[in-house]
Amino acid sequence: MVGLVVLILQVGGAMLYGYTLYLAYTLSGLVAAVISAMFPGVANLYWIYDRWSVTGDFLNFYTNMNLLWLAVYVFAIAGLGLGASLSSRRDTTGD
Repeated sequence: MVGLVVLILQVGGAMLYGYTLYLAYTLSGLVAAVISAMFPGVANLYWIYDRWSVTGDFLNFYTNMNLLWLAVYVFAIAGLGLGASLSSRRDTTGD
């Protein structure tokens, strides 16, 4: 299960990164794409805001994909924390 979540995060993150660069290049040119490549997290926030201000719709395709990736990330962190907690609890009981 953890392996699948990690795979989803890696492949999804790479695809989201590629789409961010594509979006930056098609909307603002090469300089915007290079800047977006250098600062991926900040670029995602910028392009979320840009798409929101242009379309007037916060839950557009790009924002939804970012929120989905973030939800999987939070789920993975919570799942790993719960797994570690259960593992340490099992180890301390002496079973």
